[in-house]
Amino acid sequence: MESTSATGRRRNNTRVNAEDNALDQITKEAEARLAARRQARAEAREIRMRELERQQKEQEQNADRVFDMQNSSTSFGSDSISAHPARLILGGLLNITRATASRRSSEDSLEDEGRSLRDFKYELKDVEERFRKAMITNAQLDNDRASQTYEVKLLKDKCETMQEAFAQLQREFKEKTRDCNAIKRNLDRTSLELKLVQGQLSERDSLIAEQGLLIVAIENADGSDAKRALVSVENANVLASVQGSLDVRIQKFCDEKQQLLSEVQKLQKMIKEYKSEGIVRRGSSSPCPFVEFTVLFRRGSKQNHIRL
Repeated sequence: MESTSATGRRRNNTRVNAEDNALDQITKEAEARLAARRQARAEAREIRMRELERQQKEQEQNADRVFDMQNSSTSFGSDSISAHPARLILGGLLNITRATASRRSSEDSLEDEGRSLRDFKYELKDVEERFRKAMITNAQLDNDRASQTYEVKLLKDKCETMQEAFAQLQREFKEKTRDCNAIKRNLDRTSLELKLVQGQLSERDSLIAEQGLLIVAIENADGSDAKRALVSVENANVLASVQGSLDVRIQKFCDEKQQLLSEVQKLQKMIKEYKSEGIVRRGSSSPCPFVEFTVLFRRGSKQNHIRL
């Protein structure tokens, strides 16, 4: 089960790594496209700025030329006739004046004609002043229109940038949501594996208890790196009777075993000697050395068996 879960974890890690690599590649491509779009927009914005500046300069130059022409035309007086619309108006007014003067009676004086000419001159100047103001207003309106057009284009660029940023945020949100779902799946899988491991530990403890065994923790000589061992209850009691690390306890038990074996050998040798000499006293009131040695031999064997 542990190998199966490990294989599943490795497979899941491989799939998650592949998804991460794919997401990184998609993010890099999106960032490259976004950078290219931004660079293209910046170049187009710079071109539009130069075009708008050129148009604005041309409009200002045209307005200046019109203004200069107006000033120069007013300095020549009423006798000079040019192609300007104001001069055409003046010519029309003069023709009307001549026609009217021809229809007048011969009793009109030169003073009335001079007065009417002065009135026409004043009206002409008024018309020219209005025309000049209208041209200046028109140039200002053209400048305002150009600036408003530029602001509209800037707002469009800003709107496009915000839309791209919103799309980027949506992509990042989808990626974060995908990562969150993957983390949730890993958490659920880990919780299930934890429950399985806990069940296996409970089953192990129950089996150990059924077999009458115990898990003991044995430290090293320096008191570090405690290890666990599975022993019977009797062996656990024997281990508990001796202090120290596992190596120290085993060495002590070996020493005791060697000592007991040497005593057993001595007793066996003494028994053989008594048998060979025939020293067996039956019916004697004094205790028999053979019996005493036999009792000691049995006790030593029993103690040796218990400790081993």
